[in-house]
Amino acid sequence: MRAARSSILNIAEGAGKNTRAHRVRYFDDARGSAMECGACQGIAKLEEIVAEAQFVEGKTLLEREVAMLTNLIR
Repeated sequence: MRAARSSILNIAEGAGKNTRAHRVRYFDDARGSAMECGACQGIAKLEEIVAEAQFVEGKTLLEREVAMLTNLIR
């Protein structure tokens, strides 16, 4: 939950920055938090907290978020 909040808040904060360097820093932090969400999701699957369908959907969304952030960082 903390990583998910962190990702969202860093995206919002980065979007409000005026310089490219500042935006990149926040988007990079957001990408790291999204990757952490993926790890948490993997643990939840291993512990059978989430169903396979939920895991696949969440993984797809996280992959899209990480790809978007990677493009914003470039």
